[in-house]
Amino acid sequence: MAILFIIWQNIGKCAQDHSSNTATYLAMGSEDVHSNLVVHADCHSANKGLFAGLIVLAGSIVSIILFCIAMADK
Repeated sequence: MAILFIIWQNIGKCAQDHSSNTATYLAMGSEDVHSNLVVHADCHSANKGLFAGLIVLAGSIVSIILFCIAMADK
């Protein structure tokens, strides 16, 4: 939700280049074209989080199955 709020706050704040077609400038090799897009991705703990999430998911499914079995027995 926070990412959508940041995107919403920055709509229309990108500076316009000399032309609407920046691909033309890039193809011509111009050094004047600068991108406003900066992407940083920190995937340091991605594997840990993925496997922890899968373990929690598996545990939840097993717990639900056991609960349903226990409630079916009278």
